[in-house]
Amino acid sequence: MQILASAVGSLPSVQMRMPERHAALRMTGMVERMIKNNLRVLMAIQKMRMTELSKLSGVGYRTIVGLYHEKITRIEFETLNKLCNALECTPNDLLVYTPDE
Repeated sequence: MQILASAVGSLPSVQMRMPERHAALRMTGMVERMIKNNLRVLMAIQKMRMTELSKLSGVGYRTIVGLYHEKITRIEFETLNKLCNALECTPNDLLVYTPDE
């Protein structure tokens, strides 16, 4: 944890241009996410398990796990469509955009 604290302390200030800032974050292994998913929340509301969502949607279990834990950084439109159909939601319900500060 101390290594992470020292890496965060040495990050450049927010005043840097965005490409430089993102490169600095990548170098420390930290990724700044502007788009997050609400899969965990939507599944909790519907009391649905990952295995159930995988079977219902036709999306692979490992993909569901990756999205649930926010480890996946890309999503195919086909996957998004399948998840929205299975969860009876829209992409706006599933994905949330938070602009850079």
